[in-house]
Amino acid sequence: MMGINMENKNNNPPKTPPKIQLDSDLSSGAFFVTDSDTIQLDALKPPPRTDSANSANGNTQRINSIKSEKATHSVNATNSANPGGATQTKPKPKNPNNKSEPGLKKIEELRKKQAYKRKMRRRKEHIRTFSHIFGSLILVVFIVTAAALLSQFIVRAFLDFTGISNENEFSVFVEIPPDSTADEIAEILSSEDVRIISMPGLFSFYARVTKKDEDFLNGLFRLNSTMSYSQIISTLKTNPSSNETVTVKIIEGMTAREIADLLEENEVCRAEDFLNFYKEKMNVYEFEKRVIENPLKFNQMEGYLFPDTHEFFVVGGLKENPDFDTTKHAERAALTIYSHMNSQLPPITYKKIGEMGLNLDQFMTIASMVQREAADIEDMRMVAAVFLNRIRNADTFPRMESDVTEKYANENILPFRNEGNAILIDSMIEAYNSYISLGLPPGPVCNPGMNAITAVLDAPELTKYRTLYYFCSEIETGKMYFAETLAQHHQNEIAAGLRNSNGELIYR
Repeated sequence: MMGINMENKNNNPPKTPPKIQLDSDLSSGAFFVTDSDTIQLDALKPPPRTDSANSANGNTQRINSIKSEKATHSVNATNSANPGGATQTKPKPKNPNNKSEPGLKKIEELRKKQAYKRKMRRRKEHIRTFSHIFGSLILVVFIVTAAALLSQFIVRAFLDFTGISNENEFSVFVEIPPDSTADEIAEILSSEDVRIISMPGLFSFYARVTKKDEDFLNGLFRLNSTMSYSQIISTLKTNPSSNETVTVKIIEGMTAREIADLLEENEVCRAEDFLNFYKEKMNVYEFEKRVIENPLKFNQMEGYLFPDTHEFFVVGGLKENPDFDTTKHAERAALTIYSHMNSQLPPITYKKIGEMGLNLDQFMTIASMVQREAADIEDMRMVAAVFLNRIRNADTFPRMESDVTEKYANENILPFRNEGNAILIDSMIEAYNSYISLGLPPGPVCNPGMNAITAVLDAPELTKYRTLYYFCSEIETGKMYFAETLAQHHQNEIAAGLRNSNGELIYR
């Protein structure tokens, strides 16, 4: 801007105008008027035009000048704040990650706590979810298992109720004692010897619900495994097969043929009908499963007719009617005897037999030979030891050389020889004669008692008899002699009266 002279329109003498000075503070951009006689506006005038180079240089100089002034102001400010003139280092900006400061520590701790709470909350949610899933699975498994068990129970109950639960059809004679209750009868029918039903509790419940749990008769009844509960109860309330009983004592060492004749004498059944049942297995009891069928065995069940005192029902009029069919009565008698045999062979006995390296047939064959050779228990143990020692040393003693085996073949097998079976019978006789055949006979030669069975079980533990390989006995007294060598055995035979003084064998 520039100064302007005002014209005096009234021709008054012009007053001298005051001098106004306009100063400018470039650093602050403020303008103010002073009482100067003149107005100075030079500071407001734009710089004179120059070429581009001069303009750039001028701009650079002004920028440098401004920076220099700012630096000077900063130094002055610092000096004023620090009058001593000591040099003060410019403070570093605060690091927001610097955890040494109390405020930041609290924030960091709070952040960690919140993160831990979130983590624990998620963990609890996971655990709760897993618990729900696991609980649901347990519930599902429980329901499925319960349903399966219930359905299995229903099916089993239905099969037992209708009489079709048994895999194989069979008949059995059942003895019902006087004044038996429904519960007692149910236990009898489900016992190991009968096995007509498998759910005695259900049978008792049915009898009570149908009001048929009273008025049962006593006696011997023939029941079939396919009978329903209703049919069984009806049978047990009708006339039994027989009420009269007889006591028969089977002696140790008897053969099956001798036992059959004894049963016929006591009117239990015809001997021939009984022979048909011990010639073949009935497959009712556990021990029968272990009996090995051998074509050279004369009677498959010889040795398993347990000697004991048995009670049988009498077939009335058998002597007056010798042709009367007693097949069912013979079956009943055989089952009674087999039941006693099965009870004498617990699992521990089978285990010991296996430890001896024998099967059941071999064991019972040795027991039958011991039964016929010796009379008292100690002699039985020693005879059993001789047979077992020979079996262990088969290379030196390949044959048992027992008189009772030859006698059995001649007395029980030879009488049945005819033209039609001559070859088979001759093979059997040779197999049973332990002076000819190697090892043990095909099967037992009699039905041994418990003393003989126990003696064979005890023999392996009697080490003092481990060296015995020979024995003989006096004909009249039964006194027994045992020897380790053949020479000693010959001397014993002379002492027993089996050889003369010249060493010739008189009796074998």
